[in-house]
Amino acid sequence: MIPRTDGGGSVVSVTRGTVCEKGHFFKSKVPIGKLVWFLFSWATEIPLHHVTWQLTLSPRTAVDWGNFIRNICAEDVRRNPRQLGGFDNNGQPVVVEIDESYFLRRKFHRGRRVNGLWVFAAIERDSGLCVMEVVPDRTAQTLVPLIQQWCLPGTHIISDGWAAYSNLSQLNGGVYLHDAVVHQENFVDPLHPEIHTQNVENLWMRAKRKLRRQFGTTRQLFDTYLREFVWQERHKGHQHRLAALLVCKRQQYPC
Repeated sequence: MIPRTDGGGSVVSVTRGTVCEKGHFFKSKVPIGKLVWFLFSWATEIPLHHVTWQLTLSPRTAVDWGNFIRNICAEDVRRNPRQLGGFDNNGQPVVVEIDESYFLRRKFHRGRRVNGLWVFAAIERDSGLCVMEVVPDRTAQTLVPLIQQWCLPGTHIISDGWAAYSNLSQLNGGVYLHDAVVHQENFVDPLHPEIHTQNVENLWMRAKRKLRRQFGTTRQLFDTYLREFVWQERHKGHQHRLAALLVCKRQQYPC
């Protein structure tokens, strides 16, 4: 352990008062080296079972640490909602792609039968900022209020041809631009190639791959895993992600 003085001549740990102090981050006696490597592994998205083996952790300890981090991320997303779209610095409408997808489906009809969940997502095409919300159904009565909640006036919304989106350009006197690509015909509009939903489709692919690897078909924790994924999408880059996590921890659990 590297010593330092407290200003009065007494020698104290260099980690005192930091997130690496024993017992400070996970409320348990955590070896500093393992803690640092666990945080780095989380930031670089190394699967938890690999981290457990590499750091010789008990599965229970690794799960507890992962749960603590996930809850911090989920709480930060809840505390700091970010609306999408509106106008850019040049006064042009920001493009936001929207869609819905079904999660927790049995692969190839194998395994235990699980009732799935519908999720609504919106993503800014240029920035990659996104929102994802579990929804009870895909009706206009459910989806339209979410669009109004998350998409600022002036947004250029692009969707597929789902009927619930048919009147978006008429909402509140026409505060949104709306274009749709009918996937039964094309995935990219042949006359206007900028009209597509490829970014949100890619978002679904990344989310399902990550969530399937992390928790399989657990419904009870689905919302927190979804919010953790949204948080990680907000914080790209491993170093930036790790620094942002430590800031969130300090905000939610002050010294």
